[in-house]
Order: sequence, then C-alpha cells, then structure tokens
Amino acid sequence: MKPAVPAINAASAPLSSTPANTRPVSIKPVLAMATAIRAEYGSCVAIEYLQAHGMSQAEIQTFFAATDVAH
Repeated sequence: MKPAVPAINAASAPLSSTPANTRPVSIKPVLAMATAIRAEYGSCVAIEYLQAHGMSQAEIQTFFAATDVAH
C-alpha cells in the first residue's frame, strides 16, 4: 500500500529558488569572507562557501575572474 501524499496548500508551498530569496540581503560580507577563505584555505573551500550561500556557478566564476591576482 502506498503512503498517503499530503495535499499541498499554496500558502505553505516552498518558494521557488531565486537569488532574491536564497541570499542574504547584502552579498558583500559573503564575498569578503570568500576572499579571506580563498587566501587562507584555497579556492576549493571558497567555492564551497559561495555555493552554500546560494551563488550560481556563473556568479562564482565571475567572482574568481574579478578577484584573480597574479602570482
């Protein structure tokens, strides 16, 4: 026997995932922290941090291109 599927009330349905509702009000502190994380722990950890804060792959690539420093 299949388990019952609860009816979804439109008022309680989850919102779609958009940058407007998945990010903090200001992204600047997130970018500043990502820069510090990148300097201390490397790009992989910074990428995970940015993904955890809802940034898309394209936004992350733009961030890295804008903050790339010559070594």
